Formats: sequence, C-alpha cells, structure tokens
Amino acid sequence: MTPMLTPTQCVMARYGLGLTVRELATGASLGVATVNRFELGQAVPEASTMRLLRMTLEAAGAVFIGSDGVRIPKGAADGNDAVRPSRSAGQGAAEAVRAA
Repeated sequence: MTPMLTPTQCVMARYGLGLTVRELATGASLGVATVNRFELGQAVPEASTMRLLRMTLEAAGAVFIGSDGVRIPKGAADGNDAVRPSRSAGQGAAEAVRAA
C-alpha cells in the first residue's frame, strides 16, 4: 500500500510553501521532533499523524500528485501569513482526524 504522504513529498511541500519544520509541526499540532523524524525517514508515523501533516500542507496550498509528487499552485507561497497554518487551524485538523 502506498503511504498517504511520503517523507520526500512532505519536505517538498513544506519547502515549496516556505514553511519551517516548526511552522508545520505547530499547524498540525505535532511535535517538531515528530516532523523531523518523518522527513528524515527515521520513523513511520501513525496514519492519523500522516493525515494531520497532509491536511495541514493541503490547507496551506499543497496539491499532492500520485504517490510521489507535489505541486504548489502559483501564489500559494507568496509569504502571506494566511498561507501559514495557524495553531487553531492545526487544532481543527487534529479534531477532524480524531473524529474520522
């Protein structure tokens, strides 16, 4: 089964959106170490954690293509604070994952 988000996709999406690891972790209500370990391929997070990461990146503008691609639409990473996931947006994503 293909993972819903690969470490490479996560790094590419985060970089393309201009997000730091800390911003992604905060937006997804996860620890910085969790995101770091996943991006470095040192750990395979639970499905709920990968859903949080993917939902947070998608909310910021990332579009995942197939099993290994990602596209950042023009303007999604223009430095606007509205693109950056907020703590409350991450909490909303976390609640949605818990409800699923």
